[in-house]
Amino acid sequence: ALQWRHANPGARSFERQIAPVVLSLLSVGLLTMLIARTLVARQIEARSSAKAAREASLEKSELLARVSTELRTPLNAVIGYAELIQEEAMSDAAREDAQHIIEAAQELSAMLGDIIDQSRIDAGSMRLLQEVVPVAGLLAEVQGLMHPVAHAAGIEVEVSHDAMAAYAYADHAKLRQCLMKIVGNAVKFSSRGGVVRLRARLTREDNRDFIVIAVSDSGIGIAADAASKIFRPFGQANPAIGAVYGGAGLGLSIARALARDMGGDLSVVSEAGAGATFYLQTPAASARALSAA
Repeated sequence: ALQWRHANPGARSFERQIAPVVLSLLSVGLLTMLIARTLVARQIEARSSAKAAREASLEKSELLARVSTELRTPLNAVIGYAELIQEEAMSDAAREDAQHIIEAAQELSAMLGDIIDQSRIDAGSMRLLQEVVPVAGLLAEVQGLMHPVAHAAGIEVEVSHDAMAAYAYADHAKLRQCLMKIVGNAVKFSSRGGVVRLRARLTREDNRDFIVIAVSDSGIGIAADAASKIFRPFGQANPAIGAVYGGAGLGLSIARALARDMGGDLSVVSEAGAGATFYLQTPAASARALSAA
């Protein structure tokens, strides 16, 4: 028996396959819609969670700033009364006790100040000015402010700057604050008889001029694997640092955040037992800024 089959049966022969094909397409389409809906729902949930987390973080930062500010008022009163007692005390023991109270209260006040600054940075409410800053005057100012602490610790602070590194363009008070925190750490971690050196120079990157202030010490240094930890809020190179040297671990975190907000950066080169050099970079003042100053 012979049967003839056309090589291209056409639509008439395909009619029996329409139902299974349509059913398969509907199944694939339904599955695709379910997957897309699940993905969209997860994305919306993730965005909502991220927004809620940001709002909660901002509220926490604002609360910390408010509480810290309120705590400083009675703390200043404690310092004032302790200084009054120290002036009127008749015995050396009483004056010494009053001095201990003053030092402890001042340390606590500085810690509260760091918490306030970190909270403002986290909340994005830190206000910065842009002004021409004489580098030589800034270094001399930091050297004078750090002299009592450095002298008490037996550390010498030396400053120098290249002639080209004359003017920075930043917030004067915040730039000084950055340097005070860096130099304060350098003094704290240096041994008696050591030297902390500050040197400013002019450098050029990406067609922009920057002032780079290097702060070098011969202290305990930082291990390579711990260098990134010291720039995190409340971060320290290792747990023993806080136990021996104290501090909340906010100074360098604040200094780097302020430096970056001013258009610069803060980095470190160090190794354990060989001291450390911190590089504070900030934009140099342009000719237009200098003429407008």
